[in-house]
Amino acid sequence: MAAAAAIGASSRSYSQSSPPTQSGTSSAAAVAEASRNNLSAAAADGYSNGSSRSDVTDGEQDGANVAGASMPGEGYMHLSHSAQASSSRSERVGLYLVPQGRYAARVNTVQAYGDVNREVAAADTALHLTGLSVSKYDNVVPASVSLGAKATIGPACIVGEDCIIGDKSSVKRTVMGNNCKLGTNVKVINCVFMDNVVAEDGCHIQNCVVCSGVVVQERCSLKDCQVGPGFVVAQASEHKSETLART
Repeated sequence: MAAAAAIGASSRSYSQSSPPTQSGTSSAAAVAEASRNNLSAAAADGYSNGSSRSDVTDGEQDGANVAGASMPGEGYMHLSHSAQASSSRSERVGLYLVPQGRYAARVNTVQAYGDVNREVAAADTALHLTGLSVSKYDNVVPASVSLGAKATIGPACIVGEDCIIGDKSSVKRTVMGNNCKLGTNVKVINCVFMDNVVAEDGCHIQNCVVCSGVVVQERCSLKDCQVGPGFVVAQASEHKSETLART
């Protein structure tokens, strides 16, 4: 019901090896000198070939022309600490303006994934954008859901198809996938359940993201946990602020 995105970054570094022994000094020095000349020539050639491009920024040109720069990128370190840095560097900022009545959020952690799912399920945030049929109780409960005696599903919940909620169980502020099964007297609060999750009798699960195929055996207590796909939480165990996954 929600997606996550991940941002990666890469960096490149240069290192210089230790001086050679006396016997190899002349040949090694020649190789090092040739390498420096080639790098400088490559850098100069790259900037000269690109100088006629319309997208070359002042910052790029200044970085290439810094005195004493012998390797690509060396000029930028000097430029970033110089007085002209603020005036010569060009900066670009990308914006996405959310149209009125729409919803957008950044999801870059598991915690954010859970938060966004709950926001989407809230009637005052984005529930109306899901296209699902919202009940008078401000939740989404399909006709295929089976509710046991005295079972309750509160506002800001989305329950998937063919779920079973056992007797005296309650679901609050939770998004639940298809084919989930809750036993008797199960409490689920502020959670995200993916498809085919089973929580057996007497379980208490709060502020958790539970992946597909997980089985939480009877009388377990989970709080602020992340549970990986297919994991089986042992009977009567207690977990707080843990990541549970198969090894």
